[in-house]
Amino acid sequence: MAPGELARAVVQRFRLSQIESEHLEHAGAVTRRGASVTLVASAPTKPFRLVPVAGSHPTLQQVMDFAGVDIAADGAVQTESTLLRAPAGTEMVILDVRVGPDVVHLFAHTAAPLPVSLEGDAIYGCTEFVFHFDPTTLASPESLTDRIGEWLSRPTGVHECRDDVEPLCIEP
Repeated sequence: MAPGELARAVVQRFRLSQIESEHLEHAGAVTRRGASVTLVASAPTKPFRLVPVAGSHPTLQQVMDFAGVDIAADGAVQTESTLLRAPAGTEMVILDVRVGPDVVHLFAHTAAPLPVSLEGDAIYGCTEFVFHFDPTTLASPESLTDRIGEWLSRPTGVHECRDDVEPLCIEP
């Protein structure tokens, strides 16, 4: 199964959203809503940031800096240590999907600003969920999306974490 075909299957199941990145006053706001997930437990996140890009028409570009949540093939979860966490109940939208031979990356963004601020500015959060699979699991798009969907819908506490990391769970 080609990674492009698998990526299309994941995108079809977890439709991509878009966020505002051209106008600073609305930066980070969801402009086109696709699939979303709700955090059942807190998750690490990094602040959404834009940087100017020089050129004939200067524009803003998102800094692709996402906090990592790594889900092993056996379901064990390891999270990156960050100063910012999205609390349980936070809704996140899917911005991008990348599929490799034995891994799927879901890039997520908080649907609304987090209940914290940085110098008075609202903060949106960015988290990358990395799902590792046995290559035989990636044999069909259905098995891949079913496995991710199964993981996303598990109740809190089902996941065993590596290195005594707190369990993390999200629901579709």
